[in-house]
Amino acid sequence: MSDPTEEGTAHPGRIRHKNRIWAEQVLTRSTRLRALSVWMQSRSNDEFLALLDEGISRHLDIAETSAGGRNHRGFTDFGGSAIECAVSNLDAAESLLLLRAPDDYIQGHFPGIHSDVRRYLEAEDPRRRRIEALSKQILDQPVTIDTRESLGIALTAARSHSRQQYIKVRNFRNAVVVATVVLFSVAVALGIWGLSAPQSIPLCFNPDEKIVCPAAESLYRPGNGDDKNLVILRTAMPFDIFLIQFVGLVAAAVSGATSLHRMEATPVPFSLPIALTVLKLPTGALTAVLGLILMSGGFVPGLSALDSAPQILAWAILFGASQQLLTGLVDRQARGVLEGVGGKPHGSRI
Repeated sequence: MSDPTEEGTAHPGRIRHKNRIWAEQVLTRSTRLRALSVWMQSRSNDEFLALLDEGISRHLDIAETSAGGRNHRGFTDFGGSAIECAVSNLDAAESLLLLRAPDDYIQGHFPGIHSDVRRYLEAEDPRRRRIEALSKQILDQPVTIDTRESLGIALTAARSHSRQQYIKVRNFRNAVVVATVVLFSVAVALGIWGLSAPQSIPLCFNPDEKIVCPAAESLYRPGNGDDKNLVILRTAMPFDIFLIQFVGLVAAAVSGATSLHRMEATPVPFSLPIALTVLKLPTGALTAVLGLILMSGGFVPGLSALDSAPQILAWAILFGASQQLLTGLVDRQARGVLEGVGGKPHGSRI
């Protein structure tokens, strides 16, 4: 027997993407809806219902292509066009399914529909009010075409609102990713600048008769005619900036890891907690460098004369960890965005 996880065997047009959980969820839900459609077709040969079946099949084909096609990778996934196309077509197929489903199916799935409508539609929404009214009679009366249309309209509206919440999460995630790339680029550019011209951004201090830099120190005796700038030029190393950035990055990684426990687990398929954690790394690298620049420039009174390289590295650790003061604001914003989703998996069953 062939392995159902192999490409092209589990589903027509299905292509496995190990890191795209949402695609697997879409394909699984599509398989379920297609099976239900086939089952319902076997119970009726009505020409009108056959047209509905054709529409259902078309929507499912589009959803499966979006989830499993080779052309939906990279930037389209980042922008969300593939997942939006897939899930919206699944929702459309599900709404059409309600128009042709037998009464016992409608009655059995009504509690789930009712739950979705109550979760995503306002209490004053007329579509929700209609479903509330149906909840008192749907189990005792035949399901009319008017009832089916009301259910389909309300479910479509609820699912649309749900997708809007997920779009907010995805857009927030994308903003975090872009900010991370920009900060990493700035950090690398700053390190290269320090590598090519270490004297231009010296992270050095002048305690008693010596110049102390992150990786070296030299004697400095003004009474003997030593030129301070020349001593700094001789002491500063090309990799000083990268050294401080690395120390700040490690400190940011440690402080960022401790903040993960405050980020609740979520079924949202956008890896937002991971993106937030990665954002802390270049931020820590930059805050370590900027903090030491402020100290060496005398911005912090009484802390402009660090007397050893280990002290400089210790302050780099402190400044790197302090990135949490900045990224903590982003973390709180992220928690607010995730709360709007309501903890419901995207593309979940009705």
